[in-house]
Amino acid sequence: MARSQKLRDLDQEIGKRIRVARTLVGMSQTQLGEALGVSFQQVQKYERGANRVSGSSLWNIAEQLDQPLHFFFPPSEDGGKNDPLEPLAELRNLKANDALAVLKSLDETTGEKRRLMIDLISTLGSFLPTDIDA
Repeated sequence: MARSQKLRDLDQEIGKRIRVARTLVGMSQTQLGEALGVSFQQVQKYERGANRVSGSSLWNIAEQLDQPLHFFFPPSEDGGKNDPLEPLAELRNLKANDALAVLKSLDETTGEKRRLMIDLISTLGSFLPTDIDA
């Protein structure tokens, strides 16, 4: 893969992770933009990977979204062992908004209630026919 394509892919991955972190804390693009001193359109461009996020901007985003800086980077050659999003891998087949809604609900619960929600989702999924299309 060409170097420029790898950089575009990285910009898009960072953008996806910004969107996940922003959504999990319940912040709108407008609110994040105001906190960063940029427009909501600029936040949209970051999240799509259309505009590259500078190091200082990413640092500020991480602080605003209460995430460690490494959260925004994909795993390296360690096989994903240190990827903070790896627990979300099972949600890859969900549409992005559906997955974020499920994650937000789970994030707002703790202990036994969270475990029961996860069990319920898993159980319901096992009863669905495999040939259903969204």
